[in-house]
Amino acid sequence: MVAPDPRAFALHKLWLSRQSDREPIKRKRDMDQAIAVCRLVLQDLPHLPFQPAELKMLPKSVVSAAAAAIADSELPSDYRA
Repeated sequence: MVAPDPRAFALHKLWLSRQSDREPIKRKRDMDQAIAVCRLVLQDLPHLPFQPAELKMLPKSVVSAAAAAIADSELPSDYRA
């Protein structure tokens, strides 16, 4: 089965949640989905780190903004941006 990298999905959703032209209800949903997937990856997929070297497929600006958003969220204490 081919599936997207869950880290890429989460970072994309975080990026979407920060777009000012997006509907507020969708922005909230995007943020909630991103945080849920981040938690899932951190807790159940430790072989997929949220490290810049591992996320080269995404623009640096997206990774940096996502790291800041994740740091402001209630994620497990073992998360490292």
